[in-house]
Amino acid sequence: MPPRAPGEIEFQTGLGRDACWRMLPEAVRQKVSAYAGPSVLAWWADNFGMDQRIRAFVFGNLGACFALPIERADGRRAYSIVFYQFAAGSLMSVPIDEVTDLGAIRRSRAGTAAPPRTGPPSASDSRPVLHARTAAMLGNLPWTAQQLLQEPFANGQTVLRDDHYYWGDEFVLDPLVFFIAGERDLTFATGRLTRQIDGNPDRSRWAGTCLRASVTRRIGT
Repeated sequence: MPPRAPGEIEFQTGLGRDACWRMLPEAVRQKVSAYAGPSVLAWWADNFGMDQRIRAFVFGNLGACFALPIERADGRRAYSIVFYQFAAGSLMSVPIDEVTDLGAIRRSRAGTAAPPRTGPPSASDSRPVLHARTAAMLGNLPWTAQQLLQEPFANGQTVLRDDHYYWGDEFVLDPLVFFIAGERDLTFATGRLTRQIDGNPDRSRWAGTCLRASVTRRIGT
């Protein structure tokens, strides 16, 4: 499984996750929190899409729960709740603190990049098919983190959802959160990405945790 190419990091002004979370209806916040569990391991809320409606993603000890804005057939706005329940005792975590030379990765890929994939990965590339935004951002993490996040999906398990969130500036992203959800497994990572280590724009440090759990039940898609 080759490493992902690091993508450019774009910075946008807007509301932070705390402000976005407070803008969700109270009933939605309560439902998401109850599903995810009392111990929150990672989370974010943001305003996304053309209409900039609020959405939320919470990863807890019981499972991962997402509140996604929808519009009903009669035009009313509402929220769809998506829940991945974790199998008891299956949640595992691995702490990571590594410095990555992104320049070396870019140079190693120079002149060898394949055209964008539109179908399943080839036999020589077992990486799961992810949204382009997620795949590009994932390339900014150390290879260890990339492996841990993608490993359950390297042998054909279908990826149902993937996404990420970050907040910060050109020097520090904190938090930086990823997740990949499938039919049987869900992986996620949360941590701090420090960029331009020692003044080198190609050196970055990721200090965070990668987590993985087996999925026993899903609500919504």
